[in-house]
Order: sequence, then C-alpha cells, then structure tokens
Amino acid sequence: MEKWTVIRSEYLHESPFGNVRRDHCRLSNGKEIHDYIIHEYLNWGNVVAITKQHELVLVKQYRHGLSDFVYELPAGGMAEAEDPEQAAIRELREETGYTSARQPIFLGEYGVNPAACTNKIYSYLLLDCEQSERQELDETEELEVVLVPFADALRFLQKETSIQLFSIAALLLAKEKLKELGIKMSSDDSR
Repeated sequence: MEKWTVIRSEYLHESPFGNVRRDHCRLSNGKEIHDYIIHEYLNWGNVVAITKQHELVLVKQYRHGLSDFVYELPAGGMAEAEDPEQAAIRELREETGYTSARQPIFLGEYGVNPAACTNKIYSYLLLDCEQSERQELDETEELEVVLVPFADALRFLQKETSIQLFSIAALLLAKEKLKELGIKMSSDDSR
C-alpha cells in the first residue's frame, strides 16, 4: 500500500472559514480519481472542562451545516503556529469564561474526517474549572453555556438530537482517563 499521487490540484473556493480544493489523484494500483474534493480547515482544540462541583461545561450554539442547535465541548480553530493546548484553554476561556489553575491532561490528537478534511482535533481534560472571566465571543458566535453533572453527561447528550461527534469522543476518552487516574466524578463524591 502506498500514498496516493496528486497529479493536479485546484482551489474551487477560499475563505476565512476554510478552503475547498479538487485533486486529481493516482492510486497505488494505477486507478485515477479526477474529482476528489478536499476541505482544508484549521486544526482545532477542544476541552472536557469539569468544574469543582463535578459539572461538565458545554456550549450550545446554532450550527448552520445541520440547521440546528448543537451541544458541544468548548472548542475552536487554532492559528497555524499556535500550541494546541494553549488554543484549547483559550477557547474555553473565550467561549465560557471558565479557567482552571490545573494543568490540562492531553487526551489525544485525531483526524476530524480524514477522508475529506485536512484538520485534526486536539482534546484535553481540565479539572477544577471556575467561571472567573466574562465570555469573549467572536462577532459570529452566539452560544449558551450549559452545565451538566459529569456523571449524567452521556445520558444527557444521548437525549439530545444534535451533538457534535468529536465532543462525544473526547468525553469518552476523558471518562477513561479519569478512571485510569482513580478520580471519581459522581455528584456525591468528594475528591
């Protein structure tokens, strides 16, 4: 198995929200694909932020692609040279006003949709979060901060119709990491 060879590439659309390009590719078996569409996006950072009261910090916002309101972890794009951990912490602070004195725990780096998108998401777990600042939303952002008991977060999200998939993935990774670290998150636990 070998990587595909790009014979020709052209941009169909370029914008601050992402680029769309069409590649003409040759596969290792010699077959060619003339119109393979690639979406170029910035890498993202997201945070499983848990408060001192063991609540998960979520945001609810309108997502035009689904034409619906979606529950997500605080997340956002990072500048090309920006450190993923710092980007994730910045997005948490800007979108929710929540911060923590604790060191973030790295959960992983994953392709968002590697078949057609160039970006990756970097996921972190951050404990003992407190709302210490005001939101600093971009001019195109309107979102609501939603707190859910961490122990009930998956059940809560399963009842909702529109949830961002990589938020669910990061939440599952965080649950495993907490178990590995011996940290319990039920509402009656005291850490």
